[in-house]
Amino acid sequence: MTKINISTIVLIIGVITYLPSAVKPQACSCGGAPLLSSLEVPSTPEGVWHFGLTYEFSSITNVYSGSDKLDDDVRSRRVQSGLFEINYGLTERFSIAGFFTLLEQERKTTSNFVTSEIVRTRGIGDGLFLLKYAVLPQSIRNRRQLSIGGGVKVPVGQSDIKSNNILLAADMQPGTGAWDFVLWGHAQQGLFTKFPITVYSTFSYRLNGTNDRFGQSSLGYKFGNELVTSLAVNFNHMTGINYNLGLRYRSTTADAFDNNDVNNSGGKWLNFVPGLNLNVYERFGVRGEGELPLYRKLNGTQLTTSYTVSFSLFYTIAPPDKDTKFPF
Repeated sequence: MTKINISTIVLIIGVITYLPSAVKPQACSCGGAPLLSSLEVPSTPEGVWHFGLTYEFSSITNVYSGSDKLDDDVRSRRVQSGLFEINYGLTERFSIAGFFTLLEQERKTTSNFVTSEIVRTRGIGDGLFLLKYAVLPQSIRNRRQLSIGGGVKVPVGQSDIKSNNILLAADMQPGTGAWDFVLWGHAQQGLFTKFPITVYSTFSYRLNGTNDRFGQSSLGYKFGNELVTSLAVNFNHMTGINYNLGLRYRSTTADAFDNNDVNNSGGKWLNFVPGLNLNVYERFGVRGEGELPLYRKLNGTQLTTSYTVSFSLFYTIAPPDKDTKFPF
């Protein structure tokens, strides 16, 4: 009989163990912390530092088949993430941004009203670095702004966590294990003077790389490429309190395993995003935000987000001649 290498046997067992988790309902085809939904800060003026600290909680309990919601309460998930954001203006047109994340995920399976399995992971998520360019810098005379940029997502988060010596599904890992490239754009227009209103839109696209989860390039896992775009209106009452009303659209292609599309992954999401902002004083701001589903059209049957809430703290350091308020 031909001898079989032990590592080959382990690899085959790992693939057989993993594949069932790849074809059961997925959680929004997402891996790691929700980075793209955080890219809504325009280019930063020269010499200005903007710092942000965000806590986000997502309840993932809805099951959809295509655009139809199913009566299924067997599975549920919750995701808690922390995001630390740094923006700095290099010149009047160029600025840089960095995002660093922590993540905790919990997946629960219930059968006959009894919890049969709970899987929990936590750890440092992936990082993201962007270079931004202000095509139209905002000023007192010009209330219109247009910025573009690009960057890279760095796979610093762990992507090989195991439970009972079995490698967990890719969407339960804190990191994706892959280098991704990101394109970004932001446009805003200020309206009126006595009752300032700002309309703004953000675009981001992530071209995802592959994670060789089993140590061989032929068995790599790739999350679907992701598009996130938003359109919102900010109402400023000149009292230090303002609020946002917006829409956020997200679309992902299907995940891929060994260059083959993964069933029950990818789709389109449209969410309503209300937010309340408070400038405590000129350098410090607070934001509360929610995200509620309006429409879903998913590939196959998937477990998806029912709601998201977040709370953010912002701090600005700026030269005396610069605006010190965080650009909500």
